[in-house]
Amino acid sequence: MRKILLLLLVVASFAVLFGTEAPGYVEITSSDGVKILVDGVHKGTVVGSQLILSLAPGTYTLTAQKEGYEDESVVVTVQSGRSTSVSIELSQAKVIQEKIPTEQKKVVLGQKTGTINIYSIPFPSAKVSINGVNYGETDIRLTNFPVGKLTVKVDPGGKSLQNVFTLKENETIDLQVNFVDGKIYQLFTVSFDFPDDVEVTIDGNIIKKNESVVLIGPDHRVEMRVTDLSRYEPSSVNRSRKSCPVRQRGMFLIRFMSHTARIT
Repeated sequence: MRKILLLLLVVASFAVLFGTEAPGYVEITSSDGVKILVDGVHKGTVVGSQLILSLAPGTYTLTAQKEGYEDESVVVTVQSGRSTSVSIELSQAKVIQEKIPTEQKKVVLGQKTGTINIYSIPFPSAKVSINGVNYGETDIRLTNFPVGKLTVKVDPGGKSLQNVFTLKENETIDLQVNFVDGKIYQLFTVSFDFPDDVEVTIDGNIIKKNESVVLIGPDHRVEMRVTDLSRYEPSSVNRSRKSCPVRQRGMFLIRFMSHTARIT
């Protein structure tokens, strides 16, 4: 509390001197390790049961997240030069039980398995078969599915679509059946870690550092721009045990086999 009062005094003095609207503060009390998002953007992590955020006056949605717990959101209004206290308690995540029909989930004891999510657009309720066995209709999730090569066929009641994919142990693959394009795509959720002065684009779209991006299909054009080339020679982009040299305006193709690319 003493820290907040001191911060408010400094901010108020700054506002008087420079004629600007002072920010306000939110004092968050929660368990250690809880991540706090403000309007969906990560702003800090609770340490010592407390986190203090400085925010411009306005109304915000604070979301608390911690692995193994349910997310909790609260709405707070921040006033100029004032402190707002918020206490957030998280509940442990509930285990969701889902009965799996035996005719759809044939698993041999000790067999390696994964999960398949299949979505279809624009037609829902399309019939799904994998390796010649029927598994119901889209949109559908198949858990405990035997790993290996999968021939996926989806039929909306007219012209069916088919493609081949590979499922690995403990992996979850997302498949989008697009009847407009006439293809079945695999969706990849990836994130990139790179220095602050590097700009990265995927297929011409600028991406943010460590922010998850959903890509359709494995092949994409990744482009990097750096202002100081000498800082990065002979650094590289590591991906799937391969590397590409970083140039001042480098462009290369990546086939996504994993979920994270790191630029060092």
